[in-house]
Amino acid sequence: MKNLGSLVNNPCYAIIWKYKIKPGKLLEFEYDRNGSWQKLFNKSKFYRGSFLFKKKVDSDTYYLLDVWDGQILYENFLKKNKKAYNHLCYTFEKLYDSEEKIEIYHAIF
Repeated sequence: MKNLGSLVNNPCYAIIWKYKIKPGKLLEFEYDRNGSWQKLFNKSKFYRGSFLFKKKVDSDTYYLLDVWDGQILYENFLKKNKKAYNHLCYTFEKLYDSEEKIEIYHAIF
C-alpha cells in the first residue's frame, strides 16, 4: 500500500468498493491486500495506491479505496489489462458474497 500523504497536493481519481466477505474467507481476503491486485496495478505509473478499511461493528464488511491519477488513465489501464483484470476478478469472487462500487470521486484540490 502506498503512502496516503503523497496524495495531498496532487489531484486524483478514487473509487470506493464495498465487500461482504464469505464466512471463513476473511483472512484470505485480507492476506492478499498487498499481493495480486497490487502487482497488477503497480504496472501503471498512474496508480497511487489502494487502502483497505474494515468495519468494526460488521466484521465481514470491507471498504476498498483505489486511487489513480485520473479517470481516463484508470480506464485506459483497465482496457490494456482487461484479461489480467478479469482473471483476478474471477479468482477473487470466491471470497465474497457481494461487491459493490459505492462511489467515484475526483479530487478538487
